[in-house]
Amino acid sequence: MKKNYLLIAFILLHLYPFVNAQTMNLNPDPYGDPWITGDLPEVTPEVEAIIDQMPVMTLSPGSAAIELPEAVDNSIEIFMRPVFLQLGGSCGQASGVGYTFTYEINYERGFPANDEIYDENWYPPLYTYNFLNEGNSYRGTWWWEGWDIIMENGCPNVPVWGGMNTDHTQWMTGYDNYKFSMSNRILSYYTIDVSDSSGLNTFKHWLYNHNDTTAGPGGLAVFATILDTNTVYGILPPESAEAGKGIIVSVEIGSPFNHAMTFVGYNDSIKYDYNDDERFTNDIDINGDNIIDIRDWEIGALKIVNS
Repeated sequence: MKKNYLLIAFILLHLYPFVNAQTMNLNPDPYGDPWITGDLPEVTPEVEAIIDQMPVMTLSPGSAAIELPEAVDNSIEIFMRPVFLQLGGSCGQASGVGYTFTYEINYERGFPANDEIYDENWYPPLYTYNFLNEGNSYRGTWWWEGWDIIMENGCPNVPVWGGMNTDHTQWMTGYDNYKFSMSNRILSYYTIDVSDSSGLNTFKHWLYNHNDTTAGPGGLAVFATILDTNTVYGILPPESAEAGKGIIVSVEIGSPFNHAMTFVGYNDSIKYDYNDDERFTNDIDINGDNIIDIRDWEIGALKIVNS
């Protein structure tokens, strides 16, 4: 019996018009693995219309009745594949297919993907990326473009495709390969508005239990942001959960989005003192806009996986 699968996208609602950003390596170690960001396509009126037409997920009554745990980390689930390095500017497909689609379809089937011995349960981002990149390994794509391809034509696994990060001009041939791919498809995908605490709560229910009545595990989600030389990183203090680990303190707002990544969990005990008042608060106006909202929170954080 053919089975379809549900994925979810997380999209920042306040999108800014921009031209394509330059792909860059953000790793300060010139001899280390490259940290490649960019590009994402221009947010044209046509793209905005596509986003506006995407269905928005709302909190289900059954999930709302379940108390959320303090922390969720889906990166440790067996359905989560190991972190990999993306090829060029394929971040949209790396996050959308390499992580999110791979996780969700294996969750539905109960198949493991957390080790290279399970590569038959991995799905290659370059399969969809190569339909979209116009022969340019640094051309940016939106993750939902890949999901639309999978919705119509399915997706091969890594062995059928011929590897994970192969080549940006590779094509798959053979009737049997495409017939196999048709068994791995998507039914639909959704967005979640996280501009306020209510939307964030809905998103946390998705991360915890797929916005369902089960006890988990939950789902993944994709988002776009800005990672560049203006991005500020920090170290979590001793008072915080996960003390000593890294945190993205701030990103530039209003510049071109240049990178897509994947949300895999949250932790309500993460603490970071943004305004240096030696306190951790969620109830005072720390940014001076005379509004107290999630932009003023110093407690709680989301966890990301970055290709």
